Amino acid sequence: MKVQYPGQVHLMLANHDLAQVLGNEILKDGHGVVAAFNDGLDFLYGEQAPQVPRPSVNLYSVTTWRCVAATGCSARTVCLLLRSVHDLIPTVLDRVPTVDVDLAPGGSAY
Repeated sequence: MKVQYPGQVHLMLANHDLAQVLGNEILKDGHGVVAAFNDGLDFLYGEQAPQVPRPSVNLYSVTTWRCVAATGCSARTVCLLLRSVHDLIPTVLDRVPTVDVDLAPGGSAY
């Protein structure tokens, strides 16, 4: 998207990205996000997990795409992990979050 719309799409770091890079834990619904990410690496790589250089993983966090599509005074964001860019359904940017589902504790935008 950045290449297609260079003046309208801006890459940004968000709190989760910075927390991973800096190793500062943040909580979401009472669970540590950085620890969960690291646990995920351990799960994915199994016995080879100790060989995965964590600074490289932190650099990967910095290079994940946080795209902002601005319209008037509002901005919509979506985090595009490089492995899932092709799975993105573009209409997700047009979806209006619902209070009872998306904005409720545990919801996708909470």
